[in-house]
Amino acid sequence: MPEPSNPESSASAKAANDYVNNLGEKNPFTGLSREQLSTIANDESGSFTTNEKYAAYRQAYDEEQKWRSEVVAKAMQEYEDTGKLTNFFKSALSHFNELPIQEQSLYSEEYAKDLEEKIDLDFNYFTHMGHGLPGQANESLASLNKGPGFEISKLISFPSNSLGYMPRS
Repeated sequence: MPEPSNPESSASAKAANDYVNNLGEKNPFTGLSREQLSTIANDESGSFTTNEKYAAYRQAYDEEQKWRSEVVAKAMQEYEDTGKLTNFFKSALSHFNELPIQEQSLYSEEYAKDLEEKIDLDFNYFTHMGHGLPGQANESLASLNKGPGFEISKLISFPSNSLGYMPRS
């Protein structure tokens, strides 16, 4: 229950109740930072009502879904234009780094490292080449990570022209 002697607490609880009773209305937590939303949604101190916690969770969820829709649309365009997803991985890493620690903890311990490796690889899914190398690989992405001593030159057919990248037809 909200603090009865605190008008701000009572107003927040009422706004959250109104929102939960009519999810088509504007969320009372619109405009709060992701950190604030996470703090409210995950509060265990009893400072916030169940409906306030739900409204904060819902706002963070809606913002996350909006970001995901936008970044996936950009990723699809990047892939169509370049055959790569490097900028997508950069966006995902940046987004992850901006999340509150509570939300970052929901991801695997290797998540950021995995994204960094994908960014460094700068893989082209059209040519199956990484690191901006020209030509066309004769193998898959998995074959490019064979370990020490593996001769990548056995996987690559370099183009005969000086332009390097062979556009997709």
